[in-house]
Amino acid sequence: MCFSSPCNRQAAIHFALAMLSFAIYAYIVYMGDIPKEEVSTSSVHINMLQNVIGRYCFPNSLNKNLVKGKIVICDVLTNGRGPFLAGAAGLVMKGQVVGDVVGSLPLPASFLSVDDGSKINTYMNSTRNATASIFRSNEVTDKLAPYIPSFSSRGPNPISRNILKPDLAAPGVYILAAWSPIAPISGVEGDDRVVNYNIISGTSMACPHASATAAYIKSFHPTWSPAAIKSSLITTANPMRSDLNPESEFAYGSGNISIECPKGNNETIIIDLNYPSFALSTPASESFNRVFHRTVTNVGSQTSTYKANLIGPLGINITVEPSVLSFTSLGQKLSFTLKIEGKLDGFLESASLLWDDGTFQVKSPIVIYVAL
Repeated sequence: MCFSSPCNRQAAIHFALAMLSFAIYAYIVYMGDIPKEEVSTSSVHINMLQNVIGRYCFPNSLNKNLVKGKIVICDVLTNGRGPFLAGAAGLVMKGQVVGDVVGSLPLPASFLSVDDGSKINTYMNSTRNATASIFRSNEVTDKLAPYIPSFSSRGPNPISRNILKPDLAAPGVYILAAWSPIAPISGVEGDDRVVNYNIISGTSMACPHASATAAYIKSFHPTWSPAAIKSSLITTANPMRSDLNPESEFAYGSGNISIECPKGNNETIIIDLNYPSFALSTPASESFNRVFHRTVTNVGSQTSTYKANLIGPLGINITVEPSVLSFTSLGQKLSFTLKIEGKLDGFLESASLLWDDGTFQVKSPIVIYVAL
């Protein structure tokens, strides 16, 4: 299971009111003020209903004569189909801004928070000829990346509670990917722009990153089993920040995939035919005592010695026996046990087991959580 994480680039779209140079400049209208058709003054309820539908910019809800060539304001995040089919020049969406999702729209657009959107409404009420500009997007650095976006599913595993979900994360936001030249960029009919590449987000973008990395490892180690390759990905993943991901390992698993992990795998141990992570589900407010058995195989240097380092929370006792693994030949298998004892004060506690030979490190996440 591979879930998506963003890279460190974002597209910032600038919006201004009647000022400076621009990419799109036009009169601006609020769709809640424009019904689709003219109605009599006695049809109050019909007029109110049309205004409600119009402010959400649903397809066929906008008056083309009043919208054409203008920048429209909508009270919801939309794919732009309604304003585009109505001939609008641009689109401003108000609402809860989803900063970790990017997509292509059929017309110039900008996302604004509810507070900033209210300021636009105030401006429009202050003049008879409100105008606005939507500037070209600029690339900015996302200093918080990587983190798990809102659309990526979370653990725990509802079927196998003692197997950690997900295994790891991979880049899946703002990905430059191949695109069919016969498909609309935005997916909206009438959008006749043609490109060979598009900016796409989703777990479908994370999957090829993980698949390609697995194939890359296979090219270095053609005899490795799928379990060994999977283990190498999990145990060499880059740690992620739990303060940016409240669900911790249930959001990112062992961490963000390391594309360069084959370098370390040339001289490290791989947990083959054993799950490289440790997940323990326990009833709330009950003490637990669990032992995990693992066997590791030396696929690196003929002689190497790895020492176990445990990082865990207070109140949880985690031990490894033996705490030192000394290999004397390639392909040699050694076993160890990991014991977890204690009692949870909250819903989840995170820990990790790190095998270190002084040069290379192999990390396995440990998660103890309350079974729901």
